[in-house]
Amino acid sequence: MDGNVDAIVINQEIALDNDLMLIVNIKRINPHTKIFVIAEEESDKTKMYEYGVDEVALLPLTPIDITDKLLLLISKGKRLERQNDLV
Repeated sequence: MDGNVDAIVINQEIALDNDLMLIVNIKRINPHTKIFVIAEEESDKTKMYEYGVDEVALLPLTPIDITDKLLLLISKGKRLERQNDLV
């Protein structure tokens, strides 16, 4: 992964594996990459946000829900990047 990824979708188990090191490493490579976690429970939601997760959605979700949330995350990220380029 060379940092050209707009967004990553992972499940809660993968996100929490190895003390959230995947999240830390993704953000280290590219802090603008959006990370979307699909979770079964809320127990570690705050911890995931603290480590850099951009969105956590709880099951059950439809494919349309996932697509909508992912597109919203990507569009927000692109808009913020354009604003930062203007400054």
